[in-house]
Amino acid sequence: MVIRIRLGDIIRDIESGLGDVPIMEKYGIRPAEYMDILQKLKGVRAVDERHFEGRIVHGGDADSDKDSRRLPRCYLVSDVRVVDLLDRGVHGEVLDLTEEGCRVRGIKCQVGETRRFRVEAEGYPGDALDCSFAAQCRWGNWDQSEGSYVAGFEITDLSRRDRNNLQSVIRLLTICDF
Repeated sequence: MVIRIRLGDIIRDIESGLGDVPIMEKYGIRPAEYMDILQKLKGVRAVDERHFEGRIVHGGDADSDKDSRRLPRCYLVSDVRVVDLLDRGVHGEVLDLTEEGCRVRGIKCQVGETRRFRVEAEGYPGDALDCSFAAQCRWGNWDQSEGSYVAGFEITDLSRRDRNNLQSVIRLLTICDF
């Protein structure tokens, strides 16, 4: 049985502000398929450019994006909180995650700034899926579609225990664009 997805429905979801993971779940599409759809919509300008800010589609061509990324991007399908260990009043939500970095909503920072984070997988017993690491801000901006500040961090320091827990979070709580 072939399920047909109407692009008009996806366009309406994007324009209404529905996030990437909910759209993928709603239509049962894999991240790679979804990124192809977004690239095509962007290419034919079927959606206003501002609706692509903060989404998994990027401005450059697909080949240059693949060359710059060594690991697949993994999108969280469960709430994962991130807390600044130096100021516990500063916290946000992890949007995507790899062993090399993460995209975070809700924590404003300056490019080049290093933060010490604790990632907490909410709703799971104990701290088996929690990990801490140092990360340097690589980019950040106000994201209209997310309604908050979104920043990308490169992980610069991670203990063996925390790496194991991070791998568990990625394995158990994400879908990746392989």
